[in-house]
Amino acid sequence: MEKSDLAHELITGIQACQDRGLLHSSKWLSELLYALDDKNTNCIPTPQKCILNETSEVQMEDVSQDRTFILSKCYFDLKEYDRCAYFSKKLKSKKGKFLYWYSQYLSGEKKRIEDMSESEMTTENMNLQHLTELKQELSVAYKKIS
Repeated sequence: MEKSDLAHELITGIQACQDRGLLHSSKWLSELLYALDDKNTNCIPTPQKCILNETSEVQMEDVSQDRTFILSKCYFDLKEYDRCAYFSKKLKSKKGKFLYWYSQYLSGEKKRIEDMSESEMTTENMNLQHLTELKQELSVAYKKIS
């Protein structure tokens, strides 16, 4: 079996597992897809079909971005926000950037809620450091766009 066929089967399996709500299975398949090295193939797998094209560095980066996004999204669906943020940090697409920032936010909120006890539910005791850091990071990104 060629790597491009294997990549196509993995993406088909990921989509089928996600459709059925089998989130852990889709995560495992995404990890396999991410680990699959296809630098020597000229096929970009998509959920519907495998599209043949000329091999170029830009297109290979796009394949890597797609695989990274799929993996990040699976981590996000499983509420593994730190892992999602780690893998989506270098994504350049709008969806990838949103996934990174939103997973950063949700990770901070999840940790804050876990650290908070019933008796400490006042706004004075809330640890909002993650929001400050996220605001700074978003401000830098906004200035680059403007």
